[in-house]
Amino acid sequence: MKRNPDNPLPPPREIPVYALRVADAAESIGISKSLMYQLIREGKIKAVQVSEGRTVVPVEELKRYLAASAA
Repeated sequence: MKRNPDNPLPPPREIPVYALRVADAAESIGISKSLMYQLIREGKIKAVQVSEGRTVVPVEELKRYLAASAA
């Protein structure tokens, strides 16, 4: 496929975000990473270990936690 000389770069594609690394999840709701790990240990936020040393928090889980905390 030839590139248009007036528009040399393809448009960026949007990639849906389903989960965030623990540090990013903590930052997204305004808490420390250590508090996020504490909430995970206490079962207040569910996380998924996707590989050894890599844990992610589903975005829907963050929304659920925030909604429950606001109630």
